[in-house]
Amino acid sequence: MTDKVNVITDDFRHTIRTTKTKYDIIAIDISAGETQPNNLYTLEAFQDMKSVLKSDGVLFIHYPSAYNSSMGTALKSIGRTLKEAGYTIDLLNTTSQFDILQEYVYFASVDGTRLSNLDFSRRDTFALPYKFPTFEGVVFAKMKFDKGFVLTDDKPMMDILHSELATSYRVQMQPIIKSALNEGIRFH
Repeated sequence: MTDKVNVITDDFRHTIRTTKTKYDIIAIDISAGETQPNNLYTLEAFQDMKSVLKSDGVLFIHYPSAYNSSMGTALKSIGRTLKEAGYTIDLLNTTSQFDILQEYVYFASVDGTRLSNLDFSRRDTFALPYKFPTFEGVVFAKMKFDKGFVLTDDKPMMDILHSELATSYRVQMQPIIKSALNEGIRFH
């Protein structure tokens, strides 16, 4: 990894409360099928993150969900909480199917930048072999988040909001794990 990237191994909330550094980007990709850390998706956490982002900084959050299903409440709550914290948000998805389990990414800007207003026509040639989606291959889900909750430190809800998704993952993984065990693959 390049020396321009600073990887920190510490409790996230502790780090953002004690750092003197301002960041260009914060990326949160901690979604495990089973659990969600209640303390990272709250109004207070998003405000803390905003305080350590540069004025043109961006927060990316990866979160699996199905927006138009009962599993979508957690996704909508993250969106509503980001808006309440003062971010301008775009919700990205690489498909227009919002009723099945998909991988979503929030693009949350401090200064009001919207991805939908940016020009992605220039692509560096190094990226061509990797088949990254082009601008037209990315769906900007212009969703409303008013059906979500504002998540706060004093009322942790992510475990409850995420429980249906966790159950869905378990059901989907059972045949895969069973097959792997039958093939002699060991899990540690």
